[in-house]
Amino acid sequence: SVMRIRLGVISEELPVKADVVQRLEKSPFLKQIMLATGSSIRFFMKPAGTAEAGKSRKRSVPCVLAGGSLQERWRGLQGVKIIALG
Repeated sequence: SVMRIRLGVISEELPVKADVVQRLEKSPFLKQIMLATGSSIRFFMKPAGTAEAGKSRKRSVPCVLAGGSLQERWRGLQGVKIIALG
């Protein structure tokens, strides 16, 4: 029997300022999170004007993108949130 692992990506907004994301991108912790969880993690800014439910946004919103299996993505996101909100 062949075991199949479903890979995917998920993005989530981070309730932090843009400078926190910039520091995270350069942090040695990011590499450690990826090694420990097996996920691939990238940060991006969601442009203003992409708000849901009719809310208006004036600024871009920091987001994280995690790739891997379901468990890898979940663990990666949790690691990033712990460091970001630390």
